[in-house]
Amino acid sequence: MSETSTQAPLDTIRNKAVFAKLWEQQGPKGSFVNVEFGRIYRHKETGEFHESKYLSQSDIEKLIPLMPQVHARVLHHNDQFRRQARIQAREQAAPEQAQGLIGQRDNVMAAAKPPAPAQGPHKGHDHGPEM
Repeated sequence: MSETSTQAPLDTIRNKAVFAKLWEQQGPKGSFVNVEFGRIYRHKETGEFHESKYLSQSDIEKLIPLMPQVHARVLHHNDQFRRQARIQAREQAAPEQAQGLIGQRDNVMAAAKPPAPAQGPHKGHDHGPEM
């Protein structure tokens, strides 16, 4: 994930000072998940919190128990992206199919002959009995 992005991660999983952040990425086949690992530390002089992508051996040992949960969440989010892509594909296909049916209806209506006028006395004209 780029440092300048303002998009929030999909998920953040923590174990003490270490974390795994799941980010949505776009590729030629649609959305997928990337994982960023890091740790949080406090600057000695300013007391501000910062993130680092550089991990020590003890940091890596803290990440190991997170891996099954990270893996499960990546699978979950990727499944959601695939479902959304299938729904969008169906929705995009539906108007084309509907337009096909509308076009067929319009063609049938254009080819149909209008109904013949009704035969018989005209309403509102009462000539009465002939004498």
